[in-house]
Amino acid sequence: MAGEISLDPARLENVKHLDNGAIRAACPACRAANSDKSGDHLLIQADGKFGCATHPDDREHRKEIFKLAGTRPSAVPSPNGNGRHFVCAYDYHDASGKLVFQVCRYSNKDFRQRHPDPTKPGKWLWNMDGVRRVLYRLPEVLKAKKHGHAITIAEGEKDVNELAQRGIVATCNVGGAGKWRKDYSESLRGCPPMADIPAVAGK
Repeated sequence: MAGEISLDPARLENVKHLDNGAIRAACPACRAANSDKSGDHLLIQADGKFGCATHPDDREHRKEIFKLAGTRPSAVPSPNGNGRHFVCAYDYHDASGKLVFQVCRYSNKDFRQRHPDPTKPGKWLWNMDGVRRVLYRLPEVLKAKKHGHAITIAEGEKDVNELAQRGIVATCNVGGAGKWRKDYSESLRGCPPMADIPAVAGK
């Protein structure tokens, strides 16, 4: 596995989100070569590293993957005139697993939200106008709730993913502290009492 650049799940096929925060999908480079019929050659780690299972050490193959599905933009001007760099994107899905919006993390803990443009497949609208807010990793939360498992509420998406790697079902809301909505509580209604929140390193 190599590469430090996140890919755009909206530009991939057969996307499956794993419990540890990683993503499995069809490799776009293999699909372009009329292979990867199983649709699971590509693995994107929670930290953004990615690689193809059938070409793990092929640098040119990774370049082709990034060419077809890469998301890293050039530095985006920030309000103070300094550049910022894309780090990763956190997907928010509804109960059916449909992507509702993303939180894009940039350097210096700068965050922006975007949602798929319904009129232009593969394009994004960089706002939250008319977008329903849902909890992070909602499908996993609802599955755990169904089986009577406690849900941990963490500070942010990075913490949630790190807890998931430990086998702990967790969630958070977009926007951080002070942005909790009543309907989030409704999604958690019926869950057992929440367990103590484990310390998460590297916040």
